[in-house]
Amino acid sequence: MKISQLEGQFYGWSRYDRNLSPVTIEDYKRSLRVFKKDIGDLEVEEIKLDHFSKWKQRCLERGVGAYCLAGYLFNMRSFLKYCQYKGFKVIDPSEIKPPKFRRKKVIYLTNEEVKKFSESIDISTIEGLRNRTLVETLLGTGVRISEALRLNREDIKNGEAEIIGKGGKERTIYFSDRALKWINEYLKVRKDKYPPLFAAHCKRGRLSATTIQEWFPKYRREIGMDYKPISAHIMRHTFCTNLKNNGCNLFDIQHMAGHENIKTTVDNYIGIDEGEIKKSHQKYLNYDR
Repeated sequence: MKISQLEGQFYGWSRYDRNLSPVTIEDYKRSLRVFKKDIGDLEVEEIKLDHFSKWKQRCLERGVGAYCLAGYLFNMRSFLKYCQYKGFKVIDPSEIKPPKFRRKKVIYLTNEEVKKFSESIDISTIEGLRNRTLVETLLGTGVRISEALRLNREDIKNGEAEIIGKGGKERTIYFSDRALKWINEYLKVRKDKYPPLFAAHCKRGRLSATTIQEWFPKYRREIGMDYKPISAHIMRHTFCTNLKNNGCNLFDIQHMAGHENIKTTVDNYIGIDEGEIKKSHQKYLNYDR
């Protein structure tokens, strides 16, 4: 079977069997689309490692960054793993090697930036109050945006909620007192009986990830914070970095973030404060004692 004949089943399996987010599914679609355009809609059992060498070369020649290309390759590895699961004789996905690239600097908000961003949100409308509450929930729990938007009112019990996260993994999330305060304020003004914690009030349903992802950059520009990218995912970086800066155990941060591997937490979610590193250098380096 060709890629195009299997990809629809792959997206459905990824979304509903593996419980991956719609954002991840869109990434899969983009990667397969680029592969088919560059290399062709091949029979899956005829895909060879040489095709990936050629694909990497073409992508790099037209200016695709190494980080983006690595994402394409990881997504194609996931597709080939699905093909294996369905019984097709395909190449070993682990043999597809992404290009080496420097670790990207982790972007996060300082305490002052958190204050400026959150307190600038106009809460005079129910949509504004909802957005402030969502921001506080992201900052107070560290959940992914897809996890936050799947929450229902009844899920929160005693400041906690049981959720199913990425890859279908269950975990407990904990709400800060500040997040709970804003959730209570928001629910007080809700007149509807919709189960979703975060509602799309104009459409009478659950707030979509697309809507909120468009809101973050738009609002950032409005309040003059264009010097730094701000998104729901940056709030997750901020959560992890804040915990680390206040002395939290790295393994606890890993659990709260729902990461399978602590390396993911350390490499991709915890920001580095150069000022603090300089202080540590001055405080701890001493060859005379």
